[in-house]
Formats: sequence, structure tokens, C-alpha cells
Amino acid sequence: MKTVLLALTFLLPAGAASNPALSEVRTVYILPMTSAIDQYLANHITTNGLFQVVTDPAKADAIFSDQMGAGFERRLKELFPPEPVSKEEQKKADKEDDRMLKGEAQITPPSTFSRGKGNIFLIDHKTHNVLWSIYERPKSGASDELDKTSAKVVSRLKNDLKAK
Repeated sequence: MKTVLLALTFLLPAGAASNPALSEVRTVYILPMTSAIDQYLANHITTNGLFQVVTDPAKADAIFSDQMGAGFERRLKELFPPEPVSKEEQKKADKEDDRMLKGEAQITPPSTFSRGKGNIFLIDHKTHNVLWSIYERPKSGASDELDKTSAKVVSRLKNDLKAK
């Protein structure tokens, strides 16, 4: 009996543990997602008061997305353009672009982190670190099902935030 209690003592905090940076998130931007579940997610996040949902990505601490990988990284560069670089750095980047166009550079294989049809990630937009994630696949694309699934996602997020 003591062994079971001791094991539970160590397992419970591990199950509830999540990224400490998650508790620092106050504002979120939600990228468009498969089946428009982002709309339902925004509704439940706002209704539960978990975060302030913003429509300007520059005001967000983190971003919700249902994908990762090269496409996501390109989208982040569109939302958060890199700061201007020196002429020397620009020339170096232009040379690299020329190499890519000529086929001299190594081609990166497509990422396996694409639309996961049920995966939702909360990503720090500055560090690109995944702060929180869940797999909760809707049973169908029906509105009621998308609403129910987003409610489950937000409920889990709420519990993980309370675990702090």
C-alpha cells in the first residue's frame, strides 16, 4: 500500500506538469484551422476567460495552430517579418537564394508536421517553442461536433493551467 501511495506521489505531479512558460501567456492569436475549428476554439477560450484572443498577431504572446513544420514557419515569417539586415547580410541571403534557385542547395524533405487533423499546438511566437499541445479529433465536421471538441480542448487547457 505504501508503495502505491509513493508511486502516485511521483506520478501525479508528472501528469500535471506542463511548460512553465504556459502560465506567462496572456494573449493568443489563432491561425485558421481545419474545418474552421479555430472559430469554436476562440469562442471557448474567450467564454472561459483563459486568454485574450487578439486579431493582431503582433499583440499575441502565443499562437494556436493545427500544424507545424515548414508551412507554419513560412506563415510565422509573414506574420512576424524579420528585422532589417545589413547590406552584407542581405547579399549573403541573396546568394543563398540564388543557389536554391539553381538547385545547388540541399532540398529539405517535406515535414511530417503538417495538418494533423486533431492536433492543436500553442506556440510561443518569439521562441517558436511548443508550450502546450493536445490531440482531440472531432468525430465529424458538423458544427455541434466542432463545438464539443473545442470545448474539450479548452477544458483540458484550463485544467493544465490550474495545475500550476
